[in-house]
Amino acid sequence: MMVPSSTSYLSFIRQILPAFRKSGMLRSDALVRKLTLCLVEAFDNAVFHAHGGKEKKSVGIKIEIGGRQIVLEVKDEGKGFNLKKIKDPELCQVNGRGIYIIRSLMDKVEYKRNTLKMSMRPK
Repeated sequence: MMVPSSTSYLSFIRQILPAFRKSGMLRSDALVRKLTLCLVEAFDNAVFHAHGGKEKKSVGIKIEIGGRQIVLEVKDEGKGFNLKKIKDPELCQVNGRGIYIIRSLMDKVEYKRNTLKMSMRPK
């Protein structure tokens, strides 16, 4: 799905994964909270860092729930970045925690062709 690049859509983004829980596709509220946090952080990064707040751009969101793996993808229209160069934030740092949070909660995080791919195998 494509979503306009605006923080005004964050409330919509926060409702996506709880809908999967209600349908029975996700088995716990704790898992839904983790996945939602990662999706919101990735969307927020696309809006602010990749698009520089330009609302004319769009953010692509793809969610795959199947078998024993969950994959979230967030695609931006920015110039891209090197995920390996993103360092963990300093303790007192005000911002810059999004990728750190995502890495902490997901099993695998990669970025290629303007797509942040986050995957986990729920336990």
